[in-house]
Amino acid sequence: MIAVFSVPLKEFYMLPVPPALVEIPLLFHSVELGSPFTKCQICSESLFDSEQPYLIEKVFRGTEAIIEIATCLPCSIQVQGNLSNDSAQTLQREFHDKINWGERVSWLDAPAPIDPDRWIDHCVITGAKRSKTLNFQVGGMFLGNRMAISALPYLISARAVEEIGEKLSEETRGYMQDFVGDQFGMPPEFCNPNHPLPLLL
Repeated sequence: MIAVFSVPLKEFYMLPVPPALVEIPLLFHSVELGSPFTKCQICSESLFDSEQPYLIEKVFRGTEAIIEIATCLPCSIQVQGNLSNDSAQTLQREFHDKINWGERVSWLDAPAPIDPDRWIDHCVITGAKRSKTLNFQVGGMFLGNRMAISALPYLISARAVEEIGEKLSEETRGYMQDFVGDQFGMPPEFCNPNHPLPLLL
């Protein structure tokens, strides 16, 4: 099963509280490159030579990153536009009703230096600690060679991914299965329709 995570990107880009910009954590570096991502993996445009924000998502099974993708904001919005209306509404309900995004933004006011790990310390849906979660994915927004800290980054557990995926339309799951297959190739274990697959922005 393919699940899709669709945070309303335009909404977060226009948050009234300016994001804090920090060095990109190693967790968000490309395993394949051994360094930060430098281009959009959909359109191949440079991510560092543009003032456009971009997104990075990585899916982990244990300590291994099995999927990683960096996409510029226009490409991410285009991907989101291919979700069915029912799925888009379902995702909006899930992520507006179950996550206090305003609280996450308020962490920027803490007196101590900003620690990105606070944002990815636990699942945004279940509250499960990252240290207790074997399979999970992380995502964040970036500007040039910096991570933007505000409501994002986030961590979501495989359990939450599966629960959300079950609520999505067959149309959306079919589209994302094609997307993942085209972008990454489909590992054999992912071809089993009863095996929960990662969700992507």
